[in-house]
Amino acid sequence: MRAISHLIKPENVISLIICNDWPTRNQIQSFNSLFDINQFSKLRSLTLYEINNQDLKYILEHVNTNHPISLSIKSCEREYANVWTLVSSARVQCYVQTLSVRNIDYQMQHITWSGQWILNYLAIQDCTYNEYLVILQQLPSLRTLVMRNCSFKYLNNTPSLSLTSHFDSRLTSLTVTDNYISQGNLALLNIIRLCV
Repeated sequence: MRAISHLIKPENVISLIICNDWPTRNQIQSFNSLFDINQFSKLRSLTLYEINNQDLKYILEHVNTNHPISLSIKSCEREYANVWTLVSSARVQCYVQTLSVRNIDYQMQHITWSGQWILNYLAIQDCTYNEYLVILQQLPSLRTLVMRNCSFKYLNNTPSLSLTSHFDSRLTSLTVTDNYISQGNLALLNIIRLCV
């Protein structure tokens, strides 16, 4: 990377992929030693692969953009709670329009969806039915939701939003990629979407 770094003009880069996977360990530290993430002012897409929480925090705090971007994260951490805390920081909410964290289960207790979010696309690993409802309620501009699995396991044991709850939702696409959903549970997903 060092050999070509002088050829890269950060102010002209619109898409950046930093891969920290084997055999390219420590690429994020190498990138940070050569570039200031702040200089990538035209960035529209940022992909961070196999990133640890410390590097994720640094990049999210220092990325400089005045327009919506697409953010894709594949964490190398075993404990995902901090990833959600970092992603839900107020600074990130203002510029992330598309968020993909496909290797991380949704953890409602660690993320705050405030009114500042402009998110219209969200991809996650797994969530519960109740978390699905919270996502729809708290992200009114969300148009696309992709998840691997939606669990209905504790549906009768936990409080959820009422079927008659009304909230604004613009969801037009729901994809569940790796799950058998019974007809009744599929109807629940659809009923909520139609009631909103």
